[in-house]
Amino acid sequence: MLSESERRKTMELCYDGALVMPSQYVSVGTSEMEYIDGGALSTADKAWIVGIAIVSAIAIGAAIWIGAWAVVAKIFGIGLKAIMIKAGAAAVASTLVGVLGLSLSAAMSVVNYFK
Repeated sequence: MLSESERRKTMELCYDGALVMPSQYVSVGTSEMEYIDGGALSTADKAWIVGIAIVSAIAIGAAIWIGAWAVVAKIFGIGLKAIMIKAGAAAVASTLVGVLGLSLSAAMSVVNYFK
């Protein structure tokens, strides 16, 4: 037995007559209401998503890399090109590889999600 407050919270169905449909309704069969593939992504869709993730990671990584070198150049008060020349090719390349490695590892998490 429900208490008065619980009874007020419940919804009562008070219509027990025949179901009346609008005059312009369209009947839908059960086969039209079933998901056959569950909305799965195709291989082409997955390839696009993975490609976009990788290209985005490279672009973001390159932007971070250039921004970091620009900050260093600003701190030392010389041009971006000059600071890269002073640091040397190894330093420039290693920072690029590090930043792109981090960015691509983030992209690989997207790739692994769609496996």
